[in-house]
Amino acid sequence: MENLYIFFSSLRWQDILDITLNSYILFRLYILFRGTSTLRVIMGLVMLWLFQRTALAMGLIVTSWLMQGITAAAAIIIIVVFGNEIRNVFQAKNFLSIFWRIHHPPELYALDEITKGIFDLAKNRIGALLVFPGKKDPTDFIRGGIDWDGVVSKEMIKSIFWHNNPVHDGAAVIDGKRISRVACILPLSHRLGIPSYYGTRHRAAAGLAEATDALVAVVSEERGEVTVARGDSMRIIRSPKQLEEFIRAHTGQTIKTDNHVVKENVKIAGAALASVILVSMIWFGFTRGMDTLVSLDVPIKFAELPPEMEIVNASAGSVNVNLAGAATLIQSLRPDQVQVKVGLLNAHVGDNSFKIKTADISSPPGIHVNRIQPESVTVTIDMEATRSIPVQADFSGRLSEGLRVTGVDVKPAFIKVTGRSLAIARTSTIYTQKIPVDTITKSGQITVKPAFENGLEPASGTGGDTITVEYTVMPKNPVK
Repeated sequence: MENLYIFFSSLRWQDILDITLNSYILFRLYILFRGTSTLRVIMGLVMLWLFQRTALAMGLIVTSWLMQGITAAAAIIIIVVFGNEIRNVFQAKNFLSIFWRIHHPPELYALDEITKGIFDLAKNRIGALLVFPGKKDPTDFIRGGIDWDGVVSKEMIKSIFWHNNPVHDGAAVIDGKRISRVACILPLSHRLGIPSYYGTRHRAAAGLAEATDALVAVVSEERGEVTVARGDSMRIIRSPKQLEEFIRAHTGQTIKTDNHVVKENVKIAGAALASVILVSMIWFGFTRGMDTLVSLDVPIKFAELPPEMEIVNASAGSVNVNLAGAATLIQSLRPDQVQVKVGLLNAHVGDNSFKIKTADISSPPGIHVNRIQPESVTVTIDMEATRSIPVQADFSGRLSEGLRVTGVDVKPAFIKVTGRSLAIARTSTIYTQKIPVDTITKSGQITVKPAFENGLEPASGTGGDTITVEYTVMPKNPVK
């Protein structure tokens, strides 16, 4: 539990933002590519990358090198092979929808209208060709055409393929609940297995179905049959119900119920959670796994000291910081990017002991602190103070034989001094400069300067620069 606490407490806001941003990018890629072949290939690429990292962690150098090369080559192959599919995903009318909107599978709200319209055409022996795109955009294989963008209805389908309509000979493309284009020309199939009684419409349907994953419905003008082509197969459809099932299976369309909505939301939430977990694992593996260690001597910066205080002494001016991180991060680390800052906001006059915590050390994201030496620092804090201290004359030497000092008067008797409070507290007396007594023969006075120590000095405006010492000298045995 303690290790878990240390791990989470070491996370910086940059780390959390890094994980969140990349998790969202991964989640958006899932939303944009779900249901496509590209997503499955990307998942395989991720598995290759995880295998390569595992091999590296186990010390399998050749295997790791081989997997790294395969992963790089696979990434290029994805771009080349699935270029059209990737382009289609990002060809959004609203650019912001790429970053925000949840794209649900397209819904065909008019399946009943479509199937009835197609079978009405078959009943009246009116030829028709309708394209239902799959996950791949068939635009590159369709030539010509007129933008239509009409709502799908039985009447609309019948009017498009009415023999007097100028666009009736081409194919109509149905996207969701709208007819996007009409009078389209499809590529013809040259496959030998197509029955000889199939005409141009059937060969066009087979040609597009072979080149893309689209479903193409054909109405035969001669036989009044409905045929669907998908991939390399063509099948005759006998009823509107059967055609509806084919279209529903092709588009992934299901009958929406509350249960389906719940399952869809759970699937999206699961994808979001999986994105966070996967990115967290990658982040942890990159920043904490395969750590490289480095040791730096970092100067201590003392901050938040009240202006009236000052630092007199510190037990250490720098600390040795043992840092760990991925080799690429450690190699790019500069000494000036690591700082140790100790806050002195709650310091008091005297000795203060501060424990240096991990939070006191700033380093680039992805690099964490393993060890700090020393773990604490003692800082002596002082401040300016003023106090009156008694003055005492400081005599030196030996008085002449037969004389003795019977009285000493010092003016002023007290001097107001200023300096560090700790020095003032240790000072009980201010002495004068040395006064030699070997030349004194009678009473008198002398003017001397005070001898300040420990950085003390007279307070401004107090006139404590000079001291007058009056002394009385008398013979030891006065004559009576």
